[in-house]
Amino acid sequence: MKVDEMRVNELLDIKFSDMLKKQTLMIDTNSSIADAASEMIRNNINSLLVAEKGKLVGIVTDKDIVKAVANKLDPSSNIQKIMTRTVITINGDEDVLEVLDTMLNNEIRHLVIRKNGNIVGTITRRDIISYILLFSKEWPSSWR
Repeated sequence: MKVDEMRVNELLDIKFSDMLKKQTLMIDTNSSIADAASEMIRNNINSLLVAEKGKLVGIVTDKDIVKAVANKLDPSSNIQKIMTRTVITINGDEDVLEVLDTMLNNEIRHLVIRKNGNIVGTITRRDIISYILLFSKEWPSSWR
């Protein structure tokens, strides 16, 4: 196997549970759209998981908030009006291609990572691209 092929295989073997570096934040279902936007700005993030009595019931992203503003939805409206109720999860043992395939097939930018039924983090397309770019800096110049 050539060195270049070894580097690609090394990248493909990365497990996303190993990449987690940030805590996943949750917001309660009683929160408003404005609360969610403020929380995202305060924490410099682009999504929040939505919980009801500690149980995951949805996800809200910056894109959802932009749509709400564009549709002139009152910022004091309940977050449940704009959240996505179907949250797609992975176990973190998937490789890069599996994760990207899941995101593309479901037309989503965020995946929740669960281990033993517990939420341990989220992964975004931006995280994956950033990691690939960082990883690629170590590739031979012929690959760049």
